[in-house]
Amino acid sequence: MEVFSAIGNHKCVLTIETCNCLIDGLFKIGRLKIAWDIFHMLMRNPGLTPDVVTYNFMIHGFCKEGQIQKVNGLLLDMEEKGLAPNVVIFDTLMPGLIRSDDP
Repeated sequence: MEVFSAIGNHKCVLTIETCNCLIDGLFKIGRLKIAWDIFHMLMRNPGLTPDVVTYNFMIHGFCKEGQIQKVNGLLLDMEEKGLAPNVVIFDTLMPGLIRSDDP
C-alpha cells in the first residue's frame, strides 16, 4: 500500500497490471474492503479499465470468502462490459459455488 500511495504521490502512471497485483495481494491478506475500493477506483478511472485478470482476482477472492452474491455481480458486470470469463475464472467458480451455501 505504501508503494501504491507513493506512485500516486509522485505522479507516476499506474498500470492495470500494478493494480491487479495489489488487488490480488490484498485478497491474500484478507483486506477485501480495500481491494473492493481499489476495484471501484478503477471503474471510475477511464485510463485503468479492469480486465479479465482483474475480474479473476476479484472473483477468486470473493469465492474464497464465500461471498457469492458479489461474485454474481462481478460476472454480470463482466457481461455488460463485453468481457468473457476465461478458463481460470471458471476453475475458480466451480469450487467456490460448491462450497457456497447460496442456492
